[in-house]
This record gives sequence, structure tokens and C-alpha cells, in this order.
Amino acid sequence: MKSILLLIFLGAFATALGETVVPIELQNGNPIVTAVIENQDVRLLVDSGGLSLGLRPEAVARLSLNSSAEKTQSTNVYGEAHNSAMINISSLQIGGTKFSDLEAYEWQMPAQLANWKPALDGTLGRTFLNKFIAVYDYNSSVITLFDKSEQWDNECNGATIPLADHPERIIVTVAEVDDGTVNAIWDTGATHSFIKARVADERQFPLVLDDNQPPIYESERFSFSDNDFGPMEFIALPFTEPEDIDVYIGRNFFEEHVVCINPIQGFIRIES
Repeated sequence: MKSILLLIFLGAFATALGETVVPIELQNGNPIVTAVIENQDVRLLVDSGGLSLGLRPEAVARLSLNSSAEKTQSTNVYGEAHNSAMINISSLQIGGTKFSDLEAYEWQMPAQLANWKPALDGTLGRTFLNKFIAVYDYNSSVITLFDKSEQWDNECNGATIPLADHPERIIVTVAEVDDGTVNAIWDTGATHSFIKARVADERQFPLVLDDNQPPIYESERFSFSDNDFGPMEFIALPFTEPEDIDVYIGRNFFEEHVVCINPIQGFIRIES
């Protein structure tokens, strides 16, 4: 009984401090969180490069949620646009913290995720995540969300990198690679780090070619504000969106570093 009361107290204490510790499972290298919506568990891909809280139509039906007549348009990395119905969610619970009155949309799951087992129910994207300072620690299997910067300062050290302004509030920084400067999106939904094939071609970045896999760009240098985190490997794919992005920082970087994203104050910290 004392243990139960202690857990309840600690949960309330963490919530009061504005800190939510979210356990994650790495599935194919990407962070998955088990959330609770309408008293049912759902598996959500934590996608810092994605749009918002999204649920597959099958999950919407299972949870008996009502779609509204309002539509939103989303565009995937290949430039394919989807008009999706909006959904009102009374509450979402993750890491023991409940968040109320959220908007979501019907998420069209990319084909490459369709065969994941266990299946995904949706995605937790930047419209939700950007309300917090998020510490991504894949090796400890947790993401910690803070809503007060003074707590975050005590949790995350390392190199500080300014965020670039972006009209869609995408998490973007300017990086240096061996062959020049690139605009990089921080994308926990990326199964690896990628470079747009068009960018590599137009700027004549040298690619490693192999008949059995996509072309790869290898850079000894991968630096931000004179802090070098190279070497770095990017797979070249025919991505087109967002238009002003050159590379996508994904799984292979997050596996090696604790990454602290602070969209509220406009910078990132990276621990080696």
C-alpha cells in the first residue's frame, strides 16, 4: 500500500514540476510510446518531423472517436498531399500525465510502416511536441518533456545550437558537411538519416553506389556552430518535402547522442 501511495505521490510531484518522463520502445530504431486515449492503449510513433497527433482510421473506429467535417492537408516527404478529417480527443495520457482537449487528424500511414509488428495506431508530431522542451535519450529508452526551461537546464548539457526560423515550426538547424552547408531537419520519425537525392545530384556530393542498396553520402564532418559530430552517413532518397530542407537527421544520430530540443527558446543541445 505504501508503495502504491509513493508512486501516486511521485507522479503528482513530477506533473506539478512540469516534467513528464515517457518510456519508449525502439521499433526498427524509432521511438514508440504507449499512450492512453478513451481508456484504451494506443501505440504512437514519436515523430518530431511530423505534423501533429495523428491516428489511423482503424484506430479512430476502435476508439469510437468522431471525425469532424473540418479537413486539414498534410504532405509527406515524397510530396504526396492528403486531405484528412480532424478529430477531437478529450484526453491523451502519456508517462502518467494527462493532456486534455487535443486536436488530431486521420493519419495515412506510410507504406513502409504498414508491416511493422506490432502495428502502429498513429503518430505524435510537432504540434504537440513543440509545446515542450524534449530530451530524447534512446539509450535510456525515455523521452522527457519539460514545460519550464529552468528544469531542462539541469537535465541536458552539451553543445548549444541555435534553431533556424521556420514558418511551419519545423525543427531545423544549419549544418556543415564535407561538401558544404545544409539545412537539416531533426526527425525522430526517420528510420535513418537521409539526404535528398536531388540535393546530392545538384550539388555534386560524392555518393557511394551499390547495386544492392540506395546511394549513400558519407561525410567525415557533421558540425553545428563549430561543434563536430562526424562522421555521418546519409541515405540518398527521392524526397521532395519540406522544400527548403536538404537532410533529415534520424535514427543513426539519435542512437549515438542525447538530443535536447528546446523550441520554446529556440535552440538544441547535444550530448556526445
